[in-house]
Parts: sequence; C-alpha cells; structure tokens
Amino acid sequence: MKFDTFFLALGVVCGVIAGLMTFLISYGELVKHFATKEIPVKVSLKSALVSFVFFLIMSLAIGFFIKHL
Repeated sequence: MKFDTFFLALGVVCGVIAGLMTFLISYGELVKHFATKEIPVKVSLKSALVSFVFFLIMSLAIGFFIKHL
C-alpha cells in the first residue's frame, strides 16, 4: 500500500510542476497572438490540466507495472 501512495504522491508533485510549467510556457506564447488575455488563459489552463492528468496517470501506471513485475 505504501508503494501505491508513493507513486500517487510522485504523480501529484510532478503533475503540479508539469502543469505549472505548461501553463507558463503556453500562456507566454499565446498572449502574443491575442488582443485579450481571456483566450490565452483558457487555453493555457486546459493545457495545464492535460499535462497534470498525463503525469498523474503515467506515474500510477509505472507504479502498477513495477509492483506487478
């Protein structure tokens, strides 16, 4: 059980960092192309959410495969 919580915590931490970096990079690029800031914020938040979920799922999948080897 501790093994699962380790990979869950790792996924959350890495996911938050990846989501934050994704938001900052995509917002920095998109704000150059739009007159208002509303659209870049929405698109960047969606990108950050996708990045967070990806890292969380990958961390859990790696933990599952390592545990069952």
